[in-house]
Amino acid sequence: MDIYYEQYVIDDRKERNKGKKVLFTAFYYINIIFVAAALLWLFLMFMTPSDSLINLITSGIFLVLTAVSLFFVRRQKNSLDVDFDYILSDTRLRIVRVFNRRRRKLYLDVDVKKLAAYGPVTAEDSFNRYDHTPGVKKQYAVLSEDEKKIYFMYYTDGPDKTLVLFEPDETLLRNMRLAIGRDIVAKR
Repeated sequence: MDIYYEQYVIDDRKERNKGKKVLFTAFYYINIIFVAAALLWLFLMFMTPSDSLINLITSGIFLVLTAVSLFFVRRQKNSLDVDFDYILSDTRLRIVRVFNRRRRKLYLDVDVKKLAAYGPVTAEDSFNRYDHTPGVKKQYAVLSEDEKKIYFMYYTDGPDKTLVLFEPDETLLRNMRLAIGRDIVAKR
């Protein structure tokens, strides 16, 4: 039986990171100005006959630091607007992070037949048992703050224990049940 379902989870709260976006955008453009100034200064140092090796080295260090800073500020700015895409294809569930609604990066790829349990976070007995397991790695693929929408998946892959929080819709849950072929859903 071929199963394919795709769910796109969008963060509708546009005001959520507005202050951070403005701050990182300002830092980004300030860093561009600093990189241009450092390049110009370094170019002038090479063009003028100067015996000051210290000025040349400090200018080079300043250029490298501002370029590295520019890279990290841009990376932080682009990672503020994140959505998730859940793709179920036969028994593979892929969770993809979507940055700025353009760039996609695989976040998690799991065989749903390897799931030990999944269910709503509000099923506290089941969720707390897996949440407090020693050595469990937690991965968050949620945007909602409403606990009623958030589900958990617990699986082991060799010695690794992973607990994933995600927010599927009813159709994705139904298709996961079909793909798994057995009932492992934690009850509310």
